[in-house]
Amino acid sequence: MTKKTNYKHHKKLLPNSILSYLRDHKIEIFEKMETPHVLIFPCPAQGHVNTMLKLAELLLIQNLHITFLNTEYIHNRLTSLNEDVKSLSQFYPKLQFKTISDFQNKEKHPGFGENIVDVISSINMYGKPSLTDIIVSEKISCIILDGAFGDLATDLAHEFGIQLIHFRTVAASSVWLYFCMPKLLECNEIPIRGISETALRILIIIFFFFFLISPNFLI
Repeated sequence: MTKKTNYKHHKKLLPNSILSYLRDHKIEIFEKMETPHVLIFPCPAQGHVNTMLKLAELLLIQNLHITFLNTEYIHNRLTSLNEDVKSLSQFYPKLQFKTISDFQNKEKHPGFGENIVDVISSINMYGKPSLTDIIVSEKISCIILDGAFGDLATDLAHEFGIQLIHFRTVAASSVWLYFCMPKLLECNEIPIRGISETALRILIIIFFFFFLISPNFLI
């Protein structure tokens, strides 16, 4: 069963941190270009795509030009299962969708479940040439990259002199836990003592699921 996203146009919903960052860096990012052009690239999992689509629409309300980049596999699912997405580019002339290969076997594609790490690794390993082509051809002035990709676009942003924003789609509590992990390790609170190896593996799987996959899991 597919959960449809109800897109409503509320300017006030734009994350203050993103809007403030773009405003503060307006001279550095945008003055060299007539039309600001932002590339948004979510992790190829439906929950991440759904969240960053909402961000894209809120930025479009700010009159920014948006290129929304998906893997071919996710984009095909997105357009075939969600009627709202099909109408977005018609409603917003400054929105366009682009696709990139995830370098997986199309006949035996791992999907976006427990094997999502393999997909992300493949994109990190082989995806930079495709990203470069999009940055050059679309004259991108800012990249908003899903935090799950790590430093995928760091070198490219530096090379082309454009801003790079790492955007986390998970809840703030998950991000807080992520930043607390080094301190927990330092204090020897992790690994957890007095717990079986099997139980520890289950906890790790649960943590991974809620940290990477869980937000708005179905579109």
